[in-house]
Amino acid sequence: MTDDQREAFEERAAILEFEAGMTREQAEKLAARQMLLTPEDLI
Repeated sequence: MTDDQREAFEERAAILEFEAGMTREQAEKLAARQMLLTPEDLI
């Protein structure tokens, strides 16, 4: 994952967490799905 992809993922997860009221785990899972990332991409 590039630095730009990591930044976009983190931003998307933060928005989902705070604006949608999700837990961090839920937000990260949904952000990964929305960005078509695999678990390996997140390592």
